This record gives sequence, structure tokens and C-alpha cells, in this order.
Amino acid sequence: MQIKCMNQEIYNKFIDYIFINCDKMCFKYYTSAYPIREQIILKNINKIIELKNFSSIESIEEISEKFKNNFNIFDKTYLNNEKKIKKESSFLLRKLYFFHLFDNYEPNLKKNFATNKILNLAKKKNSNFNFSNSKEEILKLFEEFKDCSKIFNKKYKNIYEKNLTFSKKEKELQRKEMIQSCLYRYLYDNHTKLIINQNKNSLFYLKKENGNANYNIISYYFNLNEKIIDCLKKKQIIPNWQYPETFEDIAFFKKNGLCWMWSTSHEEMYEICFQENDRNEYEYLKSIGVEFVEPEFVATPKNYLHYLKDYIND
Repeated sequence: MQIKCMNQEIYNKFIDYIFINCDKMCFKYYTSAYPIREQIILKNINKIIELKNFSSIESIEEISEKFKNNFNIFDKTYLNNEKKIKKESSFLLRKLYFFHLFDNYEPNLKKNFATNKILNLAKKKNSNFNFSNSKEEILKLFEEFKDCSKIFNKKYKNIYEKNLTFSKKEKELQRKEMIQSCLYRYLYDNHTKLIINQNKNSLFYLKKENGNANYNIISYYFNLNEKIIDCLKKKQIIPNWQYPETFEDIAFFKKNGLCWMWSTSHEEMYEICFQENDRNEYEYLKSIGVEFVEPEFVATPKNYLHYLKDYIND
């Protein structure tokens, strides 16, 4: 059942209830896919202001506006790294485009220039090749053709990889947003690492998960303790369980292993998984002020219930 937002007094009672009835929790740490870019910018900012004294989001807007045209921050090292990122992004686009052609291939339709060239080149390499090959085989084929100028030619580049021209204002905005992003990341990394280091003895499992082009994910599983509870209480309300000032995607597990609550705060999703025999628990939570989106008690279907073992035994 979906929880509505609550005031701080109700929130503190809710957190106390979690501590009594749940014994484990996890959160997800979203690591940057471009750490070098952020390291360069933060290193250069740190030459101007003391980052170690920087601990809140309140001054980020002011700092990013002030430094958006400071080319000691966006220096030669930064620009060289951006060229490398651009090349990697171009490579990723080619890969996605390549797979898109295969996923959407219909033999009876005339396809565009790239599809036909891939097909002809592939058949020259292997006369038995067809578009029903496995993705593993298609990936091998891509590795072979990823720099093929006959496929990824001038026409392709003009359509898919053409450099966009930006106005002076747009470039300034990009630099400002880059500084904001790096400072947010600095806060987030520090807050998250602090929680991890303070609770090392309670950590019992971590798992690396697939992310996307912008981040990778590590899930941390802890035995619930007073330090974590105190940290959560400082957040005052559930919507504060999010980037950049705390860890994200928090879940709590009951002593029987049931994932009792999960959250995705940046999407305003907070859900408790009740079973059929949990009506008294539902009534108690309502009595302390917790409100639900659903007007009446709804048990989570059994096939939607998850347990700790489902996550840590992959």
C-alpha cells in the first residue's frame, strides 16, 4: 500500500516502529559513470574554494553561477577528457543503432543504407548469416564492423553524430549545470560513504547491479541499528531519502525476511507490503497518523511479495 507524506512527528513514530519490527535494511548507491570528469572539475574547484567546508546544497546554485565561465575549472585536462567521453558516447550510439537495425529488420521491406551495407558485408564474411542470429553473434559482428566507414559513413554521421552548435548562453548553461552536477555528486558520495563507514560492522552483503550510461549501482545490506535510525530521523520526512543528501531506494526487511517496505523517493513512491494477517499492523500505523493512498486495507498479492533471500542469493 502506498504511503502518503507525513509530518515530522508522525515520521519519527514511523521510524521507531520500523526499528522495532524490522531488523535489516538496504539502500542503493549510484556511482558515477564519468568519475574522471567529476574528479577534474572538483579538483579544480578545490583550488579556488575549500571543498572540505562544503556540506550542503544551499550554496550550489551560487557557486555554479559564479564559476560557469572560469576556465581554470574547464581547463585543457577537462577538455581532453570530454573528447574521450564524446568518442565513447559515439561508440555507444553506434552500438545501439546497430542492434536497433537487427531488432527491427523485416526481410520484405527495403531498409536504409546502413542496414543493407551491414547485411552485404556480413554475408561476404559468412554466407550463412541471417538476421535471426543470436545477440551474441550480432555483438561479435558489431565489434568487427564498429569502425567500418562503409557503414558508419558521412551520411550516417550527418544524421546521427553531427555536432550541434550551441550559443554562448547555452554553453554557459552547460558549464553551470556541469558544476552543479559535480557538487551534487560530491555531497552524495560523501554522505553515502560516511554511512557505509560508520556501519561497517553491520554490513552483511553488497551486490553490484547493472545501471545505465550515466551510473552504476551497488546495493548495500545492513543489520538495522541505532546509528542508521538516527540518520533517518535527521532526514525529517520520507521525501528526503534521496540524492544528493542521503542514500537512495531504501528498503526494510522484517525478521522473517519479508521486504516490508521499499521506496523510490525521487519518484515519490513509498510502499508497505502487507499480508492478509497484517490488518492490526495497518490499523496501528493509521492510529499513529500514517496515511495511505488506498482508502481501505489492501494485502499485497503473494506473487508480488519478496524476501531477503530473493535479493542476496542471485
